[in-house]
Amino acid sequence: MGAKREVRRRIALFGLLGSGNIGNDGSLEALVNQLTRSPGIRLCAICAGPDEIRRRFGIPAVPMTWFRLDRPPRSRVLELALRTIGKMVDPPRTALLLRRVDLVVVPGMGILEDTLPLRPWGFPYALFGLTLAGRVTGTPVALVCVGATLVRNPVTRRIVRMAASMATYRSYRDNHSRDAAAAMGIDTSGDRVFSDPAFALTLPSRNGLAAPPTVAVGVLAYRGRSEDRRDGERILQSYAARIVDLVTRLVDDGYGVRLLTGDPDDAGVATSVREAVLDSRPALNQDCISFTAAKSLEDLMEQILPARAVIASRYHNVLCALRLAKPTISIGYAEKSRVLMHDMGMREFSFNIDGFEVNQVMCMLRLAIAESSELESRLKAGDEACRKRLSGQWAELATLTG
Repeated sequence: MGAKREVRRRIALFGLLGSGNIGNDGSLEALVNQLTRSPGIRLCAICAGPDEIRRRFGIPAVPMTWFRLDRPPRSRVLELALRTIGKMVDPPRTALLLRRVDLVVVPGMGILEDTLPLRPWGFPYALFGLTLAGRVTGTPVALVCVGATLVRNPVTRRIVRMAASMATYRSYRDNHSRDAAAAMGIDTSGDRVFSDPAFALTLPSRNGLAAPPTVAVGVLAYRGRSEDRRDGERILQSYAARIVDLVTRLVDDGYGVRLLTGDPDDAGVATSVREAVLDSRPALNQDCISFTAAKSLEDLMEQILPARAVIASRYHNVLCALRLAKPTISIGYAEKSRVLMHDMGMREFSFNIDGFEVNQVMCMLRLAIAESSELESRLKAGDEACRKRLSGQWAELATLTG
């Protein structure tokens, strides 16, 4: 008899991947690392940035939508016409793509959230088209360790609920997400909670702290939520002004500052903050405030590693700082940050982005630094617990892909 033929599983990874958000791509990296451990699996991606995914991971990738947001036409009228056509083309196009694979995995990400401005006909509609295509073609769709909130906009909430309800498998990164999904009418009785996939990424080797002592400050192009669109620029200016005040206080106290980002949109905020502080302190050595956009979560952790402490707004900035056992202050824009800080034993060091006061943040920073030895032990234990919870997800994923 001839040799037994190897069974191959074709798995597509779907989402806002390769578009510059290093948190989303970190979740993808964790899933790619896990899936490629099993023999006979062939990966591809249906994503927002296929060129970047092909370059970074070496897997085939195609655009998530027919109309490419990164290549809009010059005419606004033509752009609107092509967008409309794209919304009609995308569901059948997605169904054709799914006929070529055995399973679709949506890796992590806050795909069931509206914590930042979100339009119902954007990613929620794309997710709906994916899970509908899965039902039509019989291709299983797995939402793995995703984040969720109780979506406020009724149209967006309905689309999100229908999309998630048609998925074959769902798991969440925290209990709050599962509760929010249930509150939207999704049957979560068979759904499980694990941890964010980024907890599976390898930590960089530990080196010494920077001299002079440095605080890493993660910034965000924060314009409020979907209902705040009209006030978006005012909200951003208010937030940036407080970050400028915070960074100024840090350099006045003798700290160096490393500015962190998590998405290309944040770079403008980081640059303007740096320039504003240097303009207000002309005698200051410009090297005291540094900024280089991180290209991955691994890159981000390398930037955080020499810091004495971290103050950050983006969820994955906070997560990486916690994983490195750094005294961490969260100035979060969503409940997920508060939940993460609570789960890691850092609840008292969590602030809301809409109401934080610089004086309070500075007081808590001093306390966190003073208690750094105790916090380090607490955070290492929390990191280990999250990694162990993820082992259960990998076991279930193996069942799905087997």
